Amino acid sequence: WACRRIGMQADPEALYQVLCHSYGASAEDRRRAEAVLEGADRSPGFPGALLRISTECKAEPSVRLAASVHLKNQVRKWWAPTGDNFGTGYGDADKATVRDGILSGVATCAGAPGVRAQLVETFRLVTLHDFPEAWPDVVNRLLAGLTSDDTMQTYCALLLLRRLFKQLEMRPTSRRGDLEALSAALLPTLCTLAPALASVAGQLGPHSPEAFEMLKLVLKCFYSAIHTAVSEDVQRDIDAWMAVLIRAVELPMSIPGASAPGASQAGKCRKWAFHSFFRLCHRHGNRRRCVNGAEAFAEAWASRFAVPVAEACLREACSSQSGAQRAPKRSVSLALLCLGEHCSKDLTYSTLRPRLQQLLEVGMFPWAKFGSEDLRLWREDAEEFVRRSFDDATSYYEPRGAVMELVQRLLRHRKDEVLLPLLQFCRQHLDAHAQNPADPELCANKDGALLLLGSMGGELQSLDPARAQKKKGKAQSTQGVPGSAVSLEELLRNYVRPELASQVAFLRLRACWVYEQFAAKLPRFGAPGVARDTIAAIFQLTSDPELPVRVRACTCLQAFVERRNDAEVYRAIVDNLGPLLERLLRTISEIQCEEVAFTLETLVSRFPQEIIPFAAQLIGHLAAQVCQIADSSTGDDDDEDDGTECAAMGSMATIISILQACASCTDPSNGAETQRRMQLFGSIAESLLPLMGRLLHPAGVDFIDEALEILSYLTFYGPSPIPPSLWLVFPRLYQSVCGNPTPSMPLPAHLHDGWAPDYMSNMLAPLENYITRGPPEVFMGGAWAEAGLPYPEMVFRIFKKVVHQPGLGSEKDCASAAKLSAVVFANVPAPAADAWLPLYFDELRLRLPKAQTAVLRRAVFCTFATMLWYNAELLLLCSEERQCTQQLFEVWMKSIDLASRLADRKIFMLGFVRLFQLACSQNLPASVTAGLPHLVQQLVAQSREIIRLRVKGGGAGEGSEDEDSDVDEDKLARRLQKSSQKPGDDADDDGDDDDEDEDEDEEDKAIVTCP
Repeated sequence: WACRRIGMQADPEALYQVLCHSYGASAEDRRRAEAVLEGADRSPGFPGALLRISTECKAEPSVRLAASVHLKNQVRKWWAPTGDNFGTGYGDADKATVRDGILSGVATCAGAPGVRAQLVETFRLVTLHDFPEAWPDVVNRLLAGLTSDDTMQTYCALLLLRRLFKQLEMRPTSRRGDLEALSAALLPTLCTLAPALASVAGQLGPHSPEAFEMLKLVLKCFYSAIHTAVSEDVQRDIDAWMAVLIRAVELPMSIPGASAPGASQAGKCRKWAFHSFFRLCHRHGNRRRCVNGAEAFAEAWASRFAVPVAEACLREACSSQSGAQRAPKRSVSLALLCLGEHCSKDLTYSTLRPRLQQLLEVGMFPWAKFGSEDLRLWREDAEEFVRRSFDDATSYYEPRGAVMELVQRLLRHRKDEVLLPLLQFCRQHLDAHAQNPADPELCANKDGALLLLGSMGGELQSLDPARAQKKKGKAQSTQGVPGSAVSLEELLRNYVRPELASQVAFLRLRACWVYEQFAAKLPRFGAPGVARDTIAAIFQLTSDPELPVRVRACTCLQAFVERRNDAEVYRAIVDNLGPLLERLLRTISEIQCEEVAFTLETLVSRFPQEIIPFAAQLIGHLAAQVCQIADSSTGDDDDEDDGTECAAMGSMATIISILQACASCTDPSNGAETQRRMQLFGSIAESLLPLMGRLLHPAGVDFIDEALEILSYLTFYGPSPIPPSLWLVFPRLYQSVCGNPTPSMPLPAHLHDGWAPDYMSNMLAPLENYITRGPPEVFMGGAWAEAGLPYPEMVFRIFKKVVHQPGLGSEKDCASAAKLSAVVFANVPAPAADAWLPLYFDELRLRLPKAQTAVLRRAVFCTFATMLWYNAELLLLCSEERQCTQQLFEVWMKSIDLASRLADRKIFMLGFVRLFQLACSQNLPASVTAGLPHLVQQLVAQSREIIRLRVKGGGAGEGSEDEDSDVDEDKLARRLQKSSQKPGDDADDDGDDDDEDEDEDEEDKAIVTCP
């Protein structure tokens, strides 16, 4: 192990031995080798040695691969480190070594594709930081590779150039300088190279697969070059490039005798040609969508190339769907999307018109109906089948979605010509299936016909006689044409409703899908009882043996739930509400489907009162499912994690909707009803506590908004005193702001000081509830035993950390921290909080001069007013000791107009009243006594404003800058006012105002602390 000092000398021979040991049989050797490699980070010469080993043809393949992976990781981590490691990466000499050798190194890895892939990624990382400033000659070196007589050099240059183009592809037009310079230098060479590659590919010889692969790279580079805009150089060469694209889609779809990878490259080559076609049709060839200044090019391109492109797309869509010449699905999807773009233009539509029937029968319908690939996917991976069926972007890679979009485009722009033929075509297939419902082919055809009918959507509804009767004054363009009237009621009754009980699973699914398209806006279902029977049939399918049918049945019910003023549908759903909820929960547990979760949320929102008896059970299931998703999420598969996160978000939204429904109180004055609600929230809290523990943690930061909202409901509507089990969540709030890990609540090292101080605005409501409904005496006497921190100390630390957060964007959270301090003194009776008043006062006094927004300044002055009301003598003592009394009140009086709302003015008034009470006992400091006349004037002015605002309605005043905080300030004012009334006081002289306050209090209860 003399090579352990490799980090100091980067000897390739020694490094090679270390890499060999890292794959050795001895665990000890592997451990020591890995330690040596780890210690070699940033060592001079280390990247160069790794590159030499990676490109050494005589080396062991596994060692070469290991060296290339280490090189990639070194470049990613130490080429241009950021954060704490900024400026500590590799020096210029090491970087130059890698830049000089990586292009030729990629070409030497022809027999090691794994190593080559790692080096190509290393090249991308280097250019990410160095191109073009630190590596300007890379363009000339790539150009030399493209023009080389060595095919492998050309291929590797294309690989690297593709990575470079891809890296610059998404830059906006304002930052396209590097991309346009690269395009000007290399695209002409690619344009010259492409026809030669197409010629070799079209010969179907032994070199065709390689030619297709290289041509594909050329087309991908061109697509990246035109993604956001078409440069002037490309505009000049557009004729040649369009010839390349059209030639590419005319090449054979498969290569006789070629291996599967060769055939795959032919299909991918076509796909990228159609990608460019669609980009040009949709963006750069469309005057309305092109970038500013490119209108002339858009018109010129459309006039010259729109028709040839439309013809190419027609050929692709109408190509044979079976056998050796089957078109790739991606290219067909893009071709159909291009045809959709051409529907609105007379020039290109004239090309489509004679072949519309062929397009429908050959290019669209075979993809629309249920096919063999659908059946295979259904059987092998039903969850993936469900995922694809709900994918909004499916039209870009699944022809079925593109067919639906093309139908909608045709109806939007050419309704008079295509609607009736399309209806007749679908009717033929529906009638044919009715004659022989057991024929598998006819079943598939019916599925396609129903898909086309469902895609017509509003256009089909506009032909319904029942709908036309409601809009007699609106003439239809097809009125009076035989067969133009389409009764959705009859269509559903004759062709869709029977399939809910079909023996064919995909027809059951399609029937649910059709109801999902039309049920929400259908004028009527037919005779009384039809809607009830239909819902019952769909309800039965929620327990279908096939998962895709169950999921679609669940989502279909949402369309029925969304119907308004339909008593029959309402009663049918309510009568089966319990079993329906159970089946929705079961389906959500089987598959994390966002759409099913949304159906459940819609059901809860639509039937809030009816859902309450099932609330505890529902929330328990949903909370357990969110916890299960959190346990199963590994982070290894981003796509899968995105899907599960959406499902978890839907479940969280449903939980909040249920809590909101439970919070509603039909009679707030009914003590028994209020008590039942309190008990309900108490039982719900027990099932939500494990979820709160997971979400109020760094790993649950994506759901912290929802978690805090849930906690607000639990602490506001649950029992008071707050149960000990719910107090266990309080330290989680403290940890999120201030950190302080403990053995039972550990935190990652970099989060020991907190991880969510910027959520103070969301955190204010539950913190306030803990103080006010704790109740205050429990809050003042309680402590977090494990950390040895009293609750008042925890709240003060939260306040202190947040109120001093710098930056204009943080001032809303700072204002929330100030309001939190006001909550303490508005609710804790004197003298229990006397020891804390000087501490809070000092922090607010230091923060006030730095405040930049009215939101924060108003919150600070409202807190000072609350402190005055709590103990004016103590506050003045603090200000006198710090010699800031006069300064404080001068600034306060100058900022008096910040109190623009009724609640703000009430708080200020109550604080100023305390000063007059002290004045009567001659306990005011001289600096305040001198200002009493001005204070009297302010009291008069504020009294008049309060009267004006009460007459106006007592709502939001003019000039309010933070409407989200209105309810908090209203509540604070009411509490201060109530605390000023001694038991037995007669308030008859102000009875009207008190009644108004009570009304406002009851109306705001549901939103005071629950958004």
